[in-house]
This record gives sequence, C-alpha cells and structure tokens, in this order.
Amino acid sequence: METYFKPLFLALQKRIMENVPEIRFIDQNIGQLGFDEYRAMVSFPAVLVDFPSTSFSALSGNAQLGISFIEITLVFAPYSQTYQMASDNVKDLGLQYFEIEQKVFAAMQGWDCEGLCTPLIRTQAQSQNNNDIGMRVRKLTFSTSFEDYTLDHDEYREVEFKFSGDIIP
Repeated sequence: METYFKPLFLALQKRIMENVPEIRFIDQNIGQLGFDEYRAMVSFPAVLVDFPSTSFSALSGNAQLGISFIEITLVFAPYSQTYQMASDNVKDLGLQYFEIEQKVFAAMQGWDCEGLCTPLIRTQAQSQNNNDIGMRVRKLTFSTSFEDYTLDHDEYREVEFKFSGDIIP
C-alpha cells in the first residue's frame, strides 16, 4: 500500500540537505530533545520533522483530500552570548540561528515537495524557550494539501488515448 508521509518526509530531508548545508542532522521528531540518550545522538544544528495533524474530507469513492501541517523544529546549541554588553562579533555568532532559519524557510516556502502536494505555506514560527536542555529551539509550521487515491488505485488509473486519422468537420 502506498503512503503519503514516507515520500514526503524523504523529500523534505533531501530538500533541506541540498539547500541548507549548515544543518548537520535531519530526522523525524520522536522526542529526541526530551531524552538524554537520544539527544546525545543528535548533531547540531538539527532539524526534526513532524506531521502533527492532517484533516481529511471526501472527494469521490474512497479518495480523500488531506490538509496537512508540517512542523520543522530547528535545534541549535547555544553558540555565543547575545546580551547587550557582548561585542558585535560575539552577538553575530549568537544570532546566527536566525540566518539558518531563514534559509530553511526559503527552501520550504512555495515548494511542492517534488509534486506530492500543493506548495508549502508557512503558517507559524515560534520559539520554544521553555526547554530545560539549554538549546535554542525554533519551530516553523507549514500547511499544504494533497489528494489521496491510495484506496481507489484501480479506479483512478491513467489512460492514454491515441488517435490516427482525420477529423472531418
């Protein structure tokens, strides 16, 4: 049986690797930040991908229209200080994560995930500063939609018609 989320995840992973070389680790978000043993396997800066919710409506037969949200969580080790007395070059290092976030946004916004869905639209960007691990965490949420014909595979088959001859008015 075909699935939508597997090729979507792999396409997202590839797109980020190609467009944001600063990212050193891309995986599904399975709670790595909450557990020391999993967090130890993560290289920073990192991207964790999740599909937190998808709503579906009927098209025809068993086909469905899915409206999905994609969360891209960016995780940065604290590189440098950003307090007001720090030198500009120290602050630049401390704020570098904003530049990486912008690159991720630029790679995702308007991209159709290799034809898997409608172009992604950023719907939210938020900080997650209430973590107790001392990391800088930013979450970008994108929305998209797709048509799921996996249960009606035989019913929606591509057909090619060939015509040879003349058309008489």
